[in-house]
Amino acid sequence: ERLENAVHELGAPMPVIDRQRPWFAALSLAQLLIARAGYDPEAGVDRTLHQLAETSGKTIRRLETIEQQLLAFADLPEQVQIDYLLHGLTQIGEEANMLDDLVKAWRAGDMARLDSIMIEGELKDQPEIYEALMVRRNAAWTDTLDLVLQDEAGVFFIAVGAGHLAGQDSLQVMLAARGHHVERLTPP
Repeated sequence: ERLENAVHELGAPMPVIDRQRPWFAALSLAQLLIARAGYDPEAGVDRTLHQLAETSGKTIRRLETIEQQLLAFADLPEQVQIDYLLHGLTQIGEEANMLDDLVKAWRAGDMARLDSIMIEGELKDQPEIYEALMVRRNAAWTDTLDLVLQDEAGVFFIAVGAGHLAGQDSLQVMLAARGHHVERLTPP
């Protein structure tokens, strides 16, 4: 019933959502919430940086494939996926304010606020999701980046989602634990 109400409120086609795995339905609804809050899901920082790097002739590498990213969700047990979807449904009325707060915290470089919003507010009560989406992915990226930083000279610019920069299991904490200097660049 909660899913049907949310789908109706967001104007999504229930037959399409109903056929999706729970994790994918959660992501589909999240995209609609982002758009409803006035944000363009296609105009994210990652796409902007990718275009700038491409235009500048920079080498672009990826920390994971799309398949690996999707498997982080798809490999979760069915009940965890359902709980993730239901948790997202409880936040539909709060999503616009949370997104605004998230953007403000990111722009200000307020890591404590990012942690409060993304980790404590979103993932604290979902340890399986936190482990799959943040901890394991950050650890895998740290392994990859550690090898690159040991084997190659130069300065590396790395862009990841804001959640990967928050909390005790953040990418920069993991890299620093391996002796690397990590610096956040402030937007102009």
